[in-house]
Amino acid sequence: MRLIGPQAIQGKVGTTALADSAVTLAKLNPTGSDGQVLTSTGGSTAPAYEVVSSGVSRSDGRHMMLQIADLQGQALNFPNGFADPFDSDTIGSTSTNETYDASNDYYHNPSTQTLTPAASDWTQRGSGATLSSGSVTTTSSGSAYSASNLLTGDFVFQFQMSSVVSDHMVIGVFDGAADEVAHAVSDGEYQQAGMNAMDDSFFFSAGTPWIKKGSSTVDTSTWANTSNTFQIRRISNTISIYNLSTTTQVYAWSGSYSADMRAAVGGGGSTTASSIVFTYTITPPNMTLIPAAATAASAPSTGYLAIQADPVDSITLNTDLKGEISRDNGSNWTQVTLSAGATNGDFTIYGGSVDISGQPSGTQMKYRVTTLNNKEIRISGVVLRWA
Repeated sequence: MRLIGPQAIQGKVGTTALADSAVTLAKLNPTGSDGQVLTSTGGSTAPAYEVVSSGVSRSDGRHMMLQIADLQGQALNFPNGFADPFDSDTIGSTSTNETYDASNDYYHNPSTQTLTPAASDWTQRGSGATLSSGSVTTTSSGSAYSASNLLTGDFVFQFQMSSVVSDHMVIGVFDGAADEVAHAVSDGEYQQAGMNAMDDSFFFSAGTPWIKKGSSTVDTSTWANTSNTFQIRRISNTISIYNLSTTTQVYAWSGSYSADMRAAVGGGGSTTASSIVFTYTITPPNMTLIPAAATAASAPSTGYLAIQADPVDSITLNTDLKGEISRDNGSNWTQVTLSAGATNGDFTIYGGSVDISGQPSGTQMKYRVTTLNNKEIRISGVVLRWA
């Protein structure tokens, strides 16, 4: 049966179907709270789009923006804001003390340092040693020890024995204190890099096999190998030799040793230790993440921030992890009081908003995320919005 009166086209509401004054701001936004489809901008101004469905907060909306940007694989700009999932190193050039993990798409301030020592990181004793990046070749009159790199905490000194002559090759670590370094400089044998004159040195000889602590031989195993990768490592204050290729422990020195160590390479003939890598424990540096500025259409009065983070260490929010917003290109900052939201895997969304109207008027929008008190934290994305 046909209805009498104006008919609405399917999917549309025509103006002829609405009585004058039938649609009001109060009806479109009855509470004015988050979670409405439209929110009033005040007075008789038309409402502005805010969130797409009832029950979705601004924080949830920023989270969704971050997920969309992540699916795109790049930073996403939108009216009055942007989302960056850190799928590439987008802010490293404007940040400090950050390490970008390209495999996992996050910035962090790791508590371990891994490096290949350069030629300048070694100090030669005697003459004839050849020093290069990740490699030390010694002679019967020349050896070397690491001067620049202290092996702190749990550490790994990794290497391959590219050549071992019948004489012997000596590789080890020793207490980095000044008195032991003095032995490395001038005491003991050249071939043993002075470690045989020390109290707390831990080293081995390949070719003529023995394992020593200081001047004492503690083992005479034959295990010289030029095809496998080896490590001298310390875990929970126990120092050992480990064959990484076969995943077997060669030897562990008895006792507990916590002092900072230095690495040393020597030998009785032309011998080479190559593929040298140091990994050691450090105090996590305080990290600061800042992007390039985004331009707002007009000077905003409110900023909204969401940070997706994985605190590796236990943290106090807003003390060990802080978020700030600037509208004048970083000349002035206002801290956001963050609160924890949704958790996805190891990462939690920390979000909040802040009044920035007290800052000098400006439209160059930036966020600043800082880690403090030497806490290791991973940051895998940030969303900044303004109004």
